[in-house]
Amino acid sequence: PVALVTRPDYLAVRQHALKAGVQLVLCESGGSGESIAAGVAMTAHWNGWIITLGDMPWLTVDHYRHVKEALEKGAAQVRLTYKGKPGHPVGFAGCYAEALRNLQGDEGARALLDPRLLVTLEADAAVQRDLDVVAKPR
Repeated sequence: PVALVTRPDYLAVRQHALKAGVQLVLCESGGSGESIAAGVAMTAHWNGWIITLGDMPWLTVDHYRHVKEALEKGAAQVRLTYKGKPGHPVGFAGCYAEALRNLQGDEGARALLDPRLLVTLEADAAVQRDLDVVAKPR
């Protein structure tokens, strides 16, 4: 299943999500931490979450699948990387539900990542590319 966290006034995003059958979580967010918290709160019955930014259209099903498979094999945290640098999506096992629900501000879930637990998977440049940096990957 997919849940999309977006602002109530993003009508075009809401229309596309509804057309695609995606669960919507509306949130007047002060940052990515609050958006993640709202999304996890509305999907509390899930056994894990794969989190990404909404402005990364170059991510493919395979990117998400790699994170999902690592979580299913028992990883607590998973992050895709490119040339050793962090990218998206990032996955968290169900044991992070409370910590994710308590996120605030604009730091996202970065503070929850623990190098001793984090499984990193090398991927292509798309895992770092977003619409804010269209010219080339970071």
